Amino acid sequence: MRMSKGQGLFSSIAKGLNEFWAEAGMMIFFQLVEHKEEVLAKENKIKRLSEEELQTLEELLNLEISDVPTKLAFVIRTSDVDQTFEMQRQNLLALTQIYTQYATQTVDLSMMLFGPEGEQMKQMAPDAYAHNLSIYVGATKMLQEVFKFFGKEDPQQYVPAIKKQEFLLDMIDTMNENMVRSAKGLAPKESPVPQQGQPQGQMTGPQDGTGPGAGPDSLDDGGTIQGVM
Repeated sequence: MRMSKGQGLFSSIAKGLNEFWAEAGMMIFFQLVEHKEEVLAKENKIKRLSEEELQTLEELLNLEISDVPTKLAFVIRTSDVDQTFEMQRQNLLALTQIYTQYATQTVDLSMMLFGPEGEQMKQMAPDAYAHNLSIYVGATKMLQEVFKFFGKEDPQQYVPAIKKQEFLLDMIDTMNENMVRSAKGLAPKESPVPQQGQPQGQMTGPQDGTGPGAGPDSLDDGGTIQGVM
């Protein structure tokens, strides 16, 4: 008995809400009829509707306002705000701005890292090179996450591939860590990729962390970093 009364109460509330939204939809349609020229002009501009749909819309908007309540029935369907056309358009504009900022700010950085200046920086200022490379990789990975956030499941179509740069950063981090471990008298950490004919876990380049060649560019003599880059 109590269950039946509860269902009846819920049905009454739902019916009242449906009638309310139907009236709200009719009021909105009144405004569309009143401004039909502007509505049709905007729809023709944004190309959201097909020719057949535009023709149907024009026929509906040409109705007399007094005929609307008797000739049309209004049913309102709610939808997720993220799925509306306007929200999708705003998201696309925001993503375009973010992408443009990334491209503008990383063009000079990529030229510095991957051009002749980058080769010189690896030799003369390896720490600065590693720092700039980490910024480039980090910014690209962040942009990938932004694309995923906006619903783009395959950001690789839009951003540069950075697997090679990530691998190089891993090698540099391993070298720097082994320099610290060597200074503490600890065994070196395994290198990401051993040289050909070299036992797994043996570092390429100096292991004691001494001398002017110690650092990310110390692998250049063996060709490891140059081969990766």
